[in-house]
This record gives sequence, structure tokens and C-alpha cells, in this order.
Amino acid sequence: PRSLLLYYTMYAVMVMTGVANLWLAAAAWITSNCLETFFGICGLLWMIPPIFVVAVGRHYIFLFLARHFDTDKGQAQRDGAFIAELLCTVPVQAGQLWWLHHGR
Repeated sequence: PRSLLLYYTMYAVMVMTGVANLWLAAAAWITSNCLETFFGICGLLWMIPPIFVVAVGRHYIFLFLARHFDTDKGQAQRDGAFIAELLCTVPVQAGQLWWLHHGR
């Protein structure tokens, strides 16, 4: 799937950016430049998300976030009420697309 390809590309870019920053930190340390700490911290920060995804797994991260955001059982009812209020503000005309039953 395209979305998976996008995420894998983002993880690869993060790792490559982190490695590049670690190389810059090593070069700055060798040349006694004062930026080695900055580049080192940036390199590690860039690499934390992909390492976390590999260590924990995308499936478990998804389940954790789903449990976190789906704890309120009344949210679906409030969402439906919100959509109903939005639809009440639009005048109903015969033949409007969202009022036709498509059988799907």
C-alpha cells in the first residue's frame, strides 16, 4: 500500500538525518568545534521515532492509541449529534446527493 511506503520512506529519512547529524557531531568533536553536542542530540532525536516503531511495532502503537482515544463511549453519539446539527443548517432539496440511498 502507498501509505505504508510513505511511512517507511519517512522512517528512512529520519534515520538518515539522524546518522548524518551523528557524523557531523563526530566531525565537530574531532575538529574541537563547539557544535558536537548540538549535532549529537539532534541526531539522537531524529532516530528515536523509527527506533521506537521497530522496537514496539506499528500494530501495538496503533492499539495503544486506539484504546487511548476510544475510551469515551458517548463520543460516537456526540459526533452523530454534531453531524445532525450541521445537516440541519443546510436547506434540504429533493435529489441532493447525500439524501439518496445508494445501497452501499
